[in-house]
Amino acid sequence: MPVKMRLTQSSSQSDMFSTQSSKRFKKNDENTMNIDDDDEIEILAVYPAKVRESQFLVNLQGKEIGGKESAKSQDLQHIEPSNATKPDNKTYLNFSSENSNSIDQKNFLVKENMIELMKTPKKRSKRKQKSIIDTEDYENEQKSPNSVDFVPYSMPKTRDEYENFDGNSAPCELVEQTYQQNRYGCFKLEIFDQILTRIGKRKDYEILFSDADQTTFCKYSNLTSTCKTLFIRVFLRQSKFFAPETLISKDEEKSLPVFVVDSCLENLCHLGFLDKIAICRNLPDLLNVMDIEDLRQFSSQFCSTMRKTDTKRLKKHELIEAFVKDLSNQPSMDRNDNARKDHVIKKLHERLFSYKILNDSVKRVFKKAFHLYGLEFMSARNLAQNIRNLASDLVYVKSDENEEKLIRLQADSLHQECASLCYDSIKSKLKNLLNDETYMNHLCSLPVHLCKFSSFHVLARCLFKYGVDSMQKLKHYGRANECLIFLLYGSTLKDLNFASPQMPNEHILAVLSRYRGSYYERLAINLNDYMKNRARALNLIETALNDHTVSEDVRYTLFQKSKNIIKSVLTLSTKRQKKASQLDPTTSREEECAEYYEIIQKLEDMKTRFSSLQYPKIQYETVTIQRPILRKALGGSRKTIFLLGDAVDVPVEQIAIDYYKKEQNFNRALHDEGACWRCLFASLFFDYIYDRSVSDVWLSSQQTYPLDIHTAGALLNSQARKIEGKSLSDAILSLNCQSVQQIIDKLNETYEKYKDYDCLVDWDLFEDAKSLASCAGPQIISAICMYLAVDYHNRRSGFPDLVLWNTSDKRFKVVEVKGPGDRISSKQALWLSRFTSIGVAAELCNVIGRKDVPLMPGNDE
Repeated sequence: MPVKMRLTQSSSQSDMFSTQSSKRFKKNDENTMNIDDDDEIEILAVYPAKVRESQFLVNLQGKEIGGKESAKSQDLQHIEPSNATKPDNKTYLNFSSENSNSIDQKNFLVKENMIELMKTPKKRSKRKQKSIIDTEDYENEQKSPNSVDFVPYSMPKTRDEYENFDGNSAPCELVEQTYQQNRYGCFKLEIFDQILTRIGKRKDYEILFSDADQTTFCKYSNLTSTCKTLFIRVFLRQSKFFAPETLISKDEEKSLPVFVVDSCLENLCHLGFLDKIAICRNLPDLLNVMDIEDLRQFSSQFCSTMRKTDTKRLKKHELIEAFVKDLSNQPSMDRNDNARKDHVIKKLHERLFSYKILNDSVKRVFKKAFHLYGLEFMSARNLAQNIRNLASDLVYVKSDENEEKLIRLQADSLHQECASLCYDSIKSKLKNLLNDETYMNHLCSLPVHLCKFSSFHVLARCLFKYGVDSMQKLKHYGRANECLIFLLYGSTLKDLNFASPQMPNEHILAVLSRYRGSYYERLAINLNDYMKNRARALNLIETALNDHTVSEDVRYTLFQKSKNIIKSVLTLSTKRQKKASQLDPTTSREEECAEYYEIIQKLEDMKTRFSSLQYPKIQYETVTIQRPILRKALGGSRKTIFLLGDAVDVPVEQIAIDYYKKEQNFNRALHDEGACWRCLFASLFFDYIYDRSVSDVWLSSQQTYPLDIHTAGALLNSQARKIEGKSLSDAILSLNCQSVQQIIDKLNETYEKYKDYDCLVDWDLFEDAKSLASCAGPQIISAICMYLAVDYHNRRSGFPDLVLWNTSDKRFKVVEVKGPGDRISSKQALWLSRFTSIGVAAELCNVIGRKDVPLMPGNDE
């Protein structure tokens, strides 16, 4: 997302970019830049896909740095920082090319439509923000005394001119530099080198990279800028064969001819970064490698019937099937089908000779570096991330077993292959790791928030997230249950009946405690809904309710499920008793009567045993409002379309807001789903959450929150999070003794100090949060913050949809809105109950339709 940043220049390069607001700057001398307030400069940092990449574009509004007027095509100017000056007593890997130029050496011009081609995602807020843990400005190296000012020379246009170019008309080193003046590569090259440089400076990461990996990095550092740019484009693309001409656009052909691209790609192949296509006799495989446009041309050239068909309508696999079928049906003069096929394969190899693909081992090396740099992507998609604390026992998952492959298999509905991969391969690897006492003991000695970066945790998440899901879609419930039991107890016993308390493996309990509730819930659904084994399901639920690692919302969900199972058991028991009463012991078989009475006795025992299960009562008010809807006369549409005045298809939340404003006189309303409450929590206790003294929670310069925030109790129980001897728990409780004005002053203080930071606080909602705080009062804010601090990961979601307040009489209310067919979840019910318990007006608002509006005016049908 775009982030406005400030650029300053000094003698060394810091580890992070400062992201403060900036104005037009002009160059006064060789080493400094002053910021003026006349014209605005926007410096955009772009972070697409998995790797955050930054692009620094300066809108000079027709002026160059020196103040001179420039052409219209020079509105955007690219700034390339050079390498930082390094201390004499340390040696770091240098990933920047020798041909890279600083802003003082060369000013490369970029065309105006650069931003459109970047495809930058829109950011909701225009606020300037900066990294939360790096506050230093990004600094450029001093100007080199041997730098040469850039002059547009007449460069060679053909291969012969390029090979015979003697450099008389321009310095030889500018030949390569001119060819790198394209619209795509500069900012990606800059950030790519920056990321690798920072990883190379981390001495604690050295053990993660083998000698072969270091050799790969050294080879990359010696590449020319153009070779680096092309390699980066290949790296950021999908891993498949490509034609050289697809790497450049038509607008780049003049500045970056194809023969230069070919030369760079051959160099990359020689160094092992790229692979060429191997000799293959399989015709469909060769055709599948070819680009779709080349495939259409090739098909029309060698197949007579393909010339008469519209190949543009055919998809690639359909085109390949038609080509192979047409080729087999073509008559041969010498009646030798193999000769004709060999001829086509030979022509295919000639056509595919220039095709290249990224080397798998090289790709893994650079992805490893980017995973280490990108710890800010703290989600389930980054299971392959590894950090310094696990350097001694990391086991990297192979490419055919990683999460990216599993996602692709699921997306293609290849559940059979995905299930087989997880059950046979991943499960066996987990068993081997679990049996390694040294590995597991070391893993359990680490903090919980660091365990998720281990190979055991990665494989366990893959087994549950993809393996179990695929097995259930294939209706292999036995295998799915076997995997779930293994993740719960570290056991593979199929006859586990949960009748007596089961002791889980201590290593499993320590590493996967956060996910045990999900395992219990999925296993209970399988046992009751699919396998119809209600007794085992109830035994499992009883075990889960006594497990202290299960979160509150999962416990409530399982409790509700046990009530439904008991209800079905009572119904079944009634049917069994009726059936048994109809049996005549004198005429029926004695065994049949005994079987029925035995089943009845078991059902009665289950009813008695689980009827005593109690859960704290969930209390909240419920209100129902009716609003006009369009009649469903549009065919098979099931969607309920609400009307509000002249507006059509109004969301149910907007209907509820309109109702509460008119009926209950609220003048402020916000549909934020708890964002205001989370904003208050992070703002009031910003210094505790972002305490830099806490070890092993700040490992990346891109983090927006500490690693341990998703660990239950970590914020409250941390001994390091103390300010003036006061812990976070004491600070939250102290809010009860403060006035509303003191809370507002604390919020304003946080805003002034940290408003430019990218963090947990949504600064766009800050004014609304302050207004809400003035109505809620210290006691309610303290209670809500304590709820969040206990288990932020599970309690950050489930907040009511709406928060409404009146600034005049200081009333406020929270409302969960549900439309037709929508049910309240466990988390939402718990939050409504929490608000009610602390004296907040909390309601569940059900919006239903009133069929009094015809489809068309005057139409009563």
